[in-house]
Amino acid sequence: MQVISTTHKKLKEKNYYIGFITTSICLIVIFWMLTTHFRPTQPYKTFYSPDKKFIIEVYSRPILFAMPGQSGDAPGIIYLKNKQGNVINSCNVNMVQNAEHIEWKKDGVSIKLLVKWKLP
Repeated sequence: MQVISTTHKKLKEKNYYIGFITTSICLIVIFWMLTTHFRPTQPYKTFYSPDKKFIIEVYSRPILFAMPGQSGDAPGIIYLKNKQGNVINSCNVNMVQNAEHIEWKKDGVSIKLLVKWKLP
């Protein structure tokens, strides 16, 4: 009788441990998804080509914990669009403030230290 009781306790403890680990992993995954993938973007800056045919729009993703003045440290995404608003190209950035130095050329556009795109 004692053997059955001990085995039953061990199974209960094992099930509790598996449930705890599973719940913890699920909570970590949900937190990660909410803080990285499903955050809405906010407009940060817009740059127009000299001929107004193309637009570069920089969007930032909100940081969960930031001190005042750190909005430029936020990660984000950069879109190259035509004047109709269709996305031609895009790239992710770790800090939206890095998308400040844009150089427009006849056949392309470059953002210093980030990306070079050819224009259609």
